[in-house]
Amino acid sequence: MSDGPIKMFHHFAIEVADMDRSIAFYRDLLGFKLTERHKAGEIPAIPVELAFLRCGENHHDLVLAHNTNKTYRPRTPDDDKEGPPYIHHFAFACRDRAAWDEMLAKVKAKGIKVI
Repeated sequence: MSDGPIKMFHHFAIEVADMDRSIAFYRDLLGFKLTERHKAGEIPAIPVELAFLRCGENHHDLVLAHNTNKTYRPRTPDDDKEGPPYIHHFAFACRDRAAWDEMLAKVKAKGIKVI
């Protein structure tokens, strides 16, 4: 990386509105492995539901968090004009062009918009 104190990027955590649906997306479509899952409050200091998923050798590369006390709503066009910051994107690399084409076909088959 650099001469600084950071050795590498370890994992990414995102808040999700539906834990089961989100796990299924990353597991079934993208091939992540679920390594650990905790109910909200299972660990007293952590009031949210957590799922840890990996796509490599780490215990987890992605953490999904769901606040069971929060009412979630879909994003609206007004959110692009006013609201809290939002994740723009994060990206994955495929091993080669054939793997990319295979993933693209899977994504399109699920009706996911590719931009």
